[in-house]
This record gives sequence, structure tokens and C-alpha cells, in this order.
Amino acid sequence: VKDGGKGAGIYNAQTGVVTMYDGTINNNTNAKQGGGLYNDGGYVKINGGWFKQNNAALGGGLFTTGTTAKVYVNGGGFWANTSDGGNQGNSIENDQASSTVVIFGNAFQGNDYNGDIS
Repeated sequence: VKDGGKGAGIYNAQTGVVTMYDGTINNNTNAKQGGGLYNDGGYVKINGGWFKQNNAALGGGLFTTGTTAKVYVNGGGFWANTSDGGNQGNSIENDQASSTVVIFGNAFQGNDYNGDIS
């Protein structure tokens, strides 16, 4: 999927809930934020699965923002995601200091630029 907005693969709104138990979010391109998934203050729980070869200006794999945003990632991984925006999270970009991002049991492999998580 190619998108000029936010969240080429998945867009999760403020009151939304996304739960992923397996599968792959793959080969999405976005000119702005969140190639694979854009979380706009909602709740995201990932238990396995892969974010592969996604690209965005910020947060190639996953972009999260908003004071109520919560992202929990357990298992699976982020592979070969890219970010065009400098030091801006090839795999995961957290845009708010007050957002919650918890990661455990993951693999980060082959992601481009200067950092997997920003």
C-alpha cells in the first residue's frame, strides 16, 4: 500500500484498539508517519507477528502519538523497516513523552538509518 497520509497499513484512532496475534504487516509506504501502523492515541497490543519492509518519513514500522497512546509489543519482530526523516525510528517512533511503549521478547533486524526506536 502507498499512502500520502498516516498509517499506510493500519490507522488506529484515539479510542481504537488493535490486537495482533500473528501475521505480517508488510511492504507499506507512507509519505508521512507510520508505514506499517499509525496509532493516534489508541491502544495497540502485538503478541507475535512481524513488521517487515515498511517505510515512512517517521516511524517506518510503527508510529505512535497522543497522551493516551499505549503500545505493548511481545514477541515477533521488526525487519528491514526504513525511515526517511533522519533519527526518527525506523521500527518504532514514539512522538509523545507521555505515551506508553513497552517492548519485550522482540527481534529488531536489518532496519535502516540511525535507530530502531526513537
